[in-house]
Amino acid sequence: MPEIAPPAEYPAALSDSSRYRYFLEEQPGATPLLRALPPETARTSEDAIAILTGPEGGWTDGERAQAKAAGWIPVSLGPNILRAETAAIAALAVCGNGWHSTS
Repeated sequence: MPEIAPPAEYPAALSDSSRYRYFLEEQPGATPLLRALPPETARTSEDAIAILTGPEGGWTDGERAQAKAAGWIPVSLGPNILRAETAAIAALAVCGNGWHSTS
């Protein structure tokens, strides 16, 4: 079952220790989230995915740089920019489906 953490300050969110950490990037060029998920053979039952959703209006260049420096991978939900609450739901749906069917 997914676990949805309460809102956190950005530096605290970046310190998440999940093995797979992605941030939703609204700028073109990021790998689609579904393709970024690890293949089933690379995962264990203890692995977790963490997703950072950006604020309304998108990430600043500094926030992007901080996320990448902390090991977070930029991913995309497609060419449309979604509202923050919709992006979180869409990311959860992609991860829920892809985690069980990626191979």
